Amino acid sequence: MAKSVLFSLTERRFLSIFMRSRTYNNFTKVNIVFAFSQAMVVPFLAPYLSARGFSGKEVALMFTVFPLINIILLPLFGQAADAFSRRTVIWFGVWLEIAALVLYLIDGHWAIIVAARLLDAIAASTVVLITLAKIEDCVSRERRGKDTGLSLSLMYLGELLGPLAGGILADYFFIKMPFLTAGAVLFILSIYLRSGGLRKFDRQSLGLFSLSWLRPIRLFLSHRELRGMGILGMVMHASNPAMRVFLPLLIVGTIGMSYKAIGIAMFCYSIPHLLQGVFGAWGDRFGHHRIVLAGVGLSALCLVGIYFAPGYAWILALLIVLGIGGSMWNVGAWSLMSDIGESAKAEAQIITSYMAIAQIGSLISFIISAWLVSVFGIPFIFLVNGVVIALGILAAAVYLKPQFKHT
Repeated sequence: MAKSVLFSLTERRFLSIFMRSRTYNNFTKVNIVFAFSQAMVVPFLAPYLSARGFSGKEVALMFTVFPLINIILLPLFGQAADAFSRRTVIWFGVWLEIAALVLYLIDGHWAIIVAARLLDAIAASTVVLITLAKIEDCVSRERRGKDTGLSLSLMYLGELLGPLAGGILADYFFIKMPFLTAGAVLFILSIYLRSGGLRKFDRQSLGLFSLSWLRPIRLFLSHRELRGMGILGMVMHASNPAMRVFLPLLIVGTIGMSYKAIGIAMFCYSIPHLLQGVFGAWGDRFGHHRIVLAGVGLSALCLVGIYFAPGYAWILALLIVLGIGGSMWNVGAWSLMSDIGESAKAEAQIITSYMAIAQIGSLISFIISAWLVSVFGIPFIFLVNGVVIALGILAAAVYLKPQFKHT
């Protein structure tokens, strides 16, 4: 009898671990494919719009839609994912991304691009963040940094290969080819997600009228450490215009390189992100807050360095080091926030609320960057971002300081 009970417990534990491992693997694959599809398009979006006659200032202003929509909608999607079905929310996000790609391909009024950015914003953040929340469900607290880092490293493998594939497609075919290819890949991904089963939306299970934007934000800010993460998130996301809009324009327009040069630059930045499993394991051992602060500090130095870089080769070298800083920040931040989110039993809400707050920095930066570029030129943006991140570290350290007493 005792042996039978022991066998039953062992069998159930094995099945539980197997199911968690299968979910971890499946949704890591989803993030890899989605990241690859996005990375084929994002580095070339600004040059593509510039070739269609939009100025750098106009492109930056159109990009403000991305953070604005995230600020408004992400906390609601986090509640829906926690209360309903994460797979269904992810599938919905994939189709929104396909719709955005279709709109990008339409030659017409600037309003079409704004609409595409709106859908792109909802899709990109929803798929990546809710998939990450699903993955975090499968990892233990003791190995959170290592396991999260491994999944993020594999995701960045997609981001590593995406710009290279997009650059080759754009150079050897035409600029719209990466958009068409990404759409086809995402369509296949949507079929894969649907094959796992989707729950139908219904008002009772979703609790649509009980959704609140303010409630998850309050939950996030109720944790002292998360206030510090919110500050760091805002200053780090303030560099989005520099990296997504003005770095490609700097390489193609100012330096006079090809689309492939953009792909190579993004490849150099993405390579160190494959080390997130290593940095995550360091965080498990030494404290995720220390990995976060080290990564953010390194990022600030490298952004300032790009302002002083004399040429393309120096920019590539700095992007590699910047990738190391971004890698440390990324895995450290998600691991730290997931620990708190798991304790509060609201992981998706914590993650999406963080992103909504962080995107405030991106929104303000897109607006200000458009003016700064028109007055001081593109390289100046990188100097400003480096200084802003350094100031953010000083402000956030006050809230993260209690973490040092616990590790």
